[in-house]
Amino acid sequence: MNMSKELLREIRNVAFITLLLGAVQVIITIPAGYFGISAVLGTLLGCIVAVFNFSFMGIILEKCLCRQNGAAGLAGVGYILRLAVIAAAVIWAMKASYLNYVCAVIPLLFPQIAIFIINAVRMNGPEVIFKLPFFGGIKITESIVNMWIIMAVTVALSIWLTHGMRLRNPSGKQLAVEKLVCMLYDMVSDTMGEKYLSFAPYIGTLFLVSILGSLSSLVGMRPYTGDLSVILSLAIVTFLLIQANNIKNHGVFGWIKSFTRPVPFITPLNIISEIANPISMTFRHFGNIAAGLVITSLVYGGLASLSSALLAWIPNNFLASIPIFQIGVPAVLSIYFDLFTSFLQAYILCMLTMVFVQCSGE
Repeated sequence: MNMSKELLREIRNVAFITLLLGAVQVIITIPAGYFGISAVLGTLLGCIVAVFNFSFMGIILEKCLCRQNGAAGLAGVGYILRLAVIAAAVIWAMKASYLNYVCAVIPLLFPQIAIFIINAVRMNGPEVIFKLPFFGGIKITESIVNMWIIMAVTVALSIWLTHGMRLRNPSGKQLAVEKLVCMLYDMVSDTMGEKYLSFAPYIGTLFLVSILGSLSSLVGMRPYTGDLSVILSLAIVTFLLIQANNIKNHGVFGWIKSFTRPVPFITPLNIISEIANPISMTFRHFGNIAAGLVITSLVYGGLASLSSALLAWIPNNFLASIPIFQIGVPAVLSIYFDLFTSFLQAYILCMLTMVFVQCSGE
């Protein structure tokens, strides 16, 4: 059966995510000991059937949409065939002692999860501003441009605040900056201990990057903290910092040995837990900021539609087009989503970083 390049690409993407989820399932179930090798074989069977089911369904839909010959007959036969393959796989997994039934059934849901992940990544992403003519074209998105703007403003502000500093008769801005720096070092000292004061500049930078990126929405910019890739990058840097601190304090062999504690049996779970830290940090921060962005946009659009509907009877087009309901209500939401949530998420990100780094050195 002929497939278009678009369908082939979608099948490849879904198959990759399905196999990745299958690998995660195997990693989770094997340490339990009860499943054994049957978990691997059952998961593999479920993933193969799930990918086949999605692929065959895609071919049928493509033929029906293109009105190719035999599409009507293929739709009916294909539906029955897909159900028969799934039923055969489930019965086989139930009857065969070397196939785990649960591990074979769960992957049948993985294509739906894969489709959700693919659509979530593609939906409402930052706009591509321009491309750099290197390595096949590097996309420069709105998030990257906004981050460059925030970086430029931060550098300019830092130069201005630190210009003309003196020991005697300090200026008001110098006193304010010194107070903020002392508060930062006190927070790091209280949370991590005095031996970790060298991490204070990184913690302060992390807080500024987070809070300024989130508050940029107040001036009409798209907050780059609502971009998953940006927060994931920050979380990866923090993850590498945690591992480097662990190796610095315990050595390479001590770092490897830490994954086998308290008993070697749970080593896979310790590895998963370590990898889950940056992922949880990413989705916690990204989810709150992105949710606020989406909710605020929906409220703005809904209030604009309400204004148009209620003022449609006014004969003057200019007066009828004034979105009067957008005045006041969005400002109340902004206090929570743009101010409170921004400070809260920046603080949580910094606190989690300090706790993880400090624990890695113990």
